[in-house]
Amino acid sequence: MKAYVKLLLMGGIAALSACAGKDGWKVDGSVEGAQGRKLAIEQNVSGSWIVLDSIGVDNDGKFAFTADSAAAYPDLYRLSLDGRKLYFPVDSLDHISISTNADDFGGRYSMKGSTAALKIAGADSLIYASINAKGLDKALADSTLKIQLYELIIADPEVMTAYYLISRNFDGKALFDVNSRKLDYNILRAVATKFQQQRPDDPRTKFLEMRVAQEMKRRNPAAYEREITATVTNLPADIESVDINGKEHKLSDFVGSGHPVILSFAAYSAEQAPAYTMVLRTVYDKYKDRGLKIYQVSVDATEPEWHRLAQNLPWTSVWSAAIKQGNPLISYNVDALPMTYIFDAEGNLAERVADWQTLESDMARYF
Repeated sequence: MKAYVKLLLMGGIAALSACAGKDGWKVDGSVEGAQGRKLAIEQNVSGSWIVLDSIGVDNDGKFAFTADSAAAYPDLYRLSLDGRKLYFPVDSLDHISISTNADDFGGRYSMKGSTAALKIAGADSLIYASINAKGLDKALADSTLKIQLYELIIADPEVMTAYYLISRNFDGKALFDVNSRKLDYNILRAVATKFQQQRPDDPRTKFLEMRVAQEMKRRNPAAYEREITATVTNLPADIESVDINGKEHKLSDFVGSGHPVILSFAAYSAEQAPAYTMVLRTVYDKYKDRGLKIYQVSVDATEPEWHRLAQNLPWTSVWSAAIKQGNPLISYNVDALPMTYIFDAEGNLAERVADWQTLESDMARYF
């Protein structure tokens, strides 16, 4: 995973970062016991956390950072100290203030500056109180805690608290395990509905709709078939770019043509790329005569690198940096690489395959 994040950073996404300036949003505060140490400010770009900047904690334990420009839309950032994370929301010209200490960093803190900041801090206070009292596993299964968090989600006048909580992990374990717990799944549906009502054009809305549809299909295929037109959209975003020969390709020309389509996001030069490509080849060879198409987006660092590694592939490959408009990594909420999506023969975005090693068995359902 480190290799993938590095590739994203090298590939130009770091250009979205802002160095300290005078005109944008601000975060400051104090970290007792961290005098003379460095805090990393990290930004979530297309599902991967990258370092935005590094700031020092002065001799009084204080720190401050000002972005160059206002935040274009509500988003999440985090501070990192020795591998521990403390999350904070930003919108427009927000000024967020945080107080904590080095020993409890990320677990016990106060945060103010916006309604979303107060809501997230309140939610974390509930979560960590439960973890400290019961241990992580029991806290994550605590229905009382989940109801309390659900009430915060419903009362959130914005949406960042909802998105923060539904996507939160602790030591790799999801706060809301929608696959195992019905209550958690119902809360996911409530969050998706909230986004549909309040932020219909937000790329995260499409991602949440897809998660709901995928889980509905697993739980109750009949109900899924009845509601699919309401919960799954054909194309969260089109992708238009050129292949290594300069020929232009649109994802929309592939999807809905009467055959299943795989949309793949990958870094060819990453450590897992050869094994992933072998799985794709196996699936492609198995189903190409039955109409399977693969549209692959490479996020490799440079165009020559992509060109060299893509030239022997039998499917369509485009380079992410050459895409004409928008950022498909954001639109499809790619939170790890490689990531694979399956469109069914009718053109519905039917499945998100996070574990690429199951792709062959997953594809069998569409033929």
